[in-house]
Amino acid sequence: MQQELNNNNEQEVLEEEEIIQAEVDDKKEEEQDSVDMEEIVKELEANIEEKEQRLLRLRADFDNYKKRVAREKSEAYTNAVRDIVGNILPVLDNFERALVSLKEIGDNNYGYIQGVEMVFQQLIQVLEREGVEEIPALGENFDPNFHHAIAQEHIEDCEDNIIIDVLQKGYKLKDKVIRASVVKVCVHEK
Repeated sequence: MQQELNNNNEQEVLEEEEIIQAEVDDKKEEEQDSVDMEEIVKELEANIEEKEQRLLRLRADFDNYKKRVAREKSEAYTNAVRDIVGNILPVLDNFERALVSLKEIGDNNYGYIQGVEMVFQQLIQVLEREGVEEIPALGENFDPNFHHAIAQEHIEDCEDNIIIDVLQKGYKLKDKVIRASVVKVCVHEK
């Protein structure tokens, strides 16, 4: 009977050891699962961070793209207007010459002169609405950025580098010169 008790005790001890071993194994698996979960969470967080950074870069790239397209569109419009105005300026010059010639002929063409003047003024107003301005020249200091001197004249009673005659009017579109004024400049001999 003693042996049976010993066998039972051994059996119980073995079962107890198996239960303890199973609990230890479960605990290890739980710890391993916990470590695996932490790694998965870290990987997911890193992936989220990477996606957020990529999204920020894409947003910045898109904003830059929109700004560039708007700037290019504006430049294309300005260049087109500048080209058209550059082609219209000789017509404007001829209108002015025609008006001067008509006025020199006499008053018997008053209605005709008035009609040409109206068309001329309308053309000037259209150009001004588009941002075209005449470059001031007569009586101004010579500025090579806006004026093109083709003649110089020595006059005692005028200041040096003052424009004394405008041979062809100059125009600018906003800040860009379309055509420089062709001028005669007063100089003092030294």
